[in-house]
Amino acid sequence: MPSGSQGATRPIIILGVDRSGTSLVASMVAAWGAYEGADDGMSQGDDANPEGYWEYGALKPLNNELLEGEKVSHWHPTFRMLVKERASDPVMSEKAKRLITGMESANSPWFWKEPDVCVTLPFWKQLWKDPLYVITVRNPHDTAVSWKKFILPDEMQDQYPLMTANLLRWQFYLLSILAEVDAAKEKIFIQYETLLKSPREEAEKLDRFLSAGCEIEAGDEERVSAMAGRIRSSLWRNKSPVPLSRVPQASKEQKAFYELLKKKVTRPSEPFVAARYPMYAGYWEYLELVDLIL
Repeated sequence: MPSGSQGATRPIIILGVDRSGTSLVASMVAAWGAYEGADDGMSQGDDANPEGYWEYGALKPLNNELLEGEKVSHWHPTFRMLVKERASDPVMSEKAKRLITGMESANSPWFWKEPDVCVTLPFWKQLWKDPLYVITVRNPHDTAVSWKKFILPDEMQDQYPLMTANLLRWQFYLLSILAEVDAAKEKIFIQYETLLKSPREEAEKLDRFLSAGCEIEAGDEERVSAMAGRIRSSLWRNKSPVPLSRVPQASKEQKAFYELLKKKVTRPSEPFVAARYPMYAGYWEYLELVDLIL
């Protein structure tokens, strides 16, 4: 990556709920050339994510401090306001600034991917310098099925359906993302299903977005081929046979919200009005109980 331009150390923030393609997109951003941090274990995978999680190890403990540092859970409606105020805490803000400075030390565009950053965005937004946002969109039914397989052992899969909880989780995370970044001009929405069906075209699309934001020439053949090469259709293991509109556990708000997100894949400026997609009253108590049980 060339240095000296405005985009030389620009952060690329990959956002999305777990099991929605954030790891895949992060691996593509790494192949594009963004700095991943001094963490040799980032690309190591397992059965759930064979190609690795691409999460910077030093970020998670600090983000967990933010998640656990309030008297309310991160599901609570007041959490966003409280976590935003943590940026005025000199100890916490200094820890965060040191982490960011370490990423900038490579004098290259850099990226972070950590799903729980979606709910601590009010804190981080005050410290990042002109970030680019990459937001993943996937059928929330498939995300919910995949998340259940990820968190529960095989022998417990039939005991705990969790579909309603996981759809609520998806809705909460994506609403949290849009509440904080929808006003940002430089953002891109990546549809997981399209990514798997059209690797080359989607790699070119992501390359154009990142290159424009970091002031480098787009379309380098080697770079785009490396990005497309990260996409393996064999990893697409959860494909819903029905659209979300026919999933009985999905609320009308969730169905409408997903339709909006799909529109944003092609038109990122499509208007977002949070009041049209409310979480039902008391959702946070339910999600806290699910967390407690799990």
